[in-house]
Amino acid sequence: MKVWIKTKIIGQGTDGDPKRPYLAGQRVTASMIGIDMGACLCRIAGTPEQINTILEDTEITQLTDEEARQIIKSKYPNSDLENLDIADPEINEIAKLLGLDPEIRGDIQIPTRGKQVLQDQENYLMAHISEKLGLTKDFWDTEAKKSKWEKGIEIEHDIKEGKIEAHEFVLSRIREKLKEKFSKQSIALEA
Repeated sequence: MKVWIKTKIIGQGTDGDPKRPYLAGQRVTASMIGIDMGACLCRIAGTPEQINTILEDTEITQLTDEEARQIIKSKYPNSDLENLDIADPEINEIAKLLGLDPEIRGDIQIPTRGKQVLQDQENYLMAHISEKLGLTKDFWDTEAKKSKWEKGIEIEHDIKEGKIEAHEFVLSRIREKLKEKFSKQSIALEA
């Protein structure tokens, strides 16, 4: 799971106490840029439980893709969402659970959009996960229409542009299918 947050910067900036984002005591992957004195914009990735703990902290504010983009562009006009992206460890765990090697993301070496390759790699891995779960192009087109997109390919484009909203949209459907798949397997084992 990934989210954008605004939080305070902690640490003195020394080797023993580097400056870092305040993350409510959770050990998650984070990238950050300083916003102003003592505050930063972060993209964080972790388990849903870790992210929920972070978001429950009153000193942390969740941001939308557009709010994050405005902050990034104000500080670095030639940058965008993709420049502050990080790998989502949840996708790796889901891939392993389904018998896929998460390292297949390395098959993608050149970005199709923007300058970063990470978003293409994560999209590629989620496509393999979707295939393994039986989530077809028709499924994604139908799901897209239930939301703000017209077709599944539009969700893919947004993922490749670094939009968390699209990334989490796909991941939420994958989680649902996983729960369904493993609940059916446990019922079959009990019978």
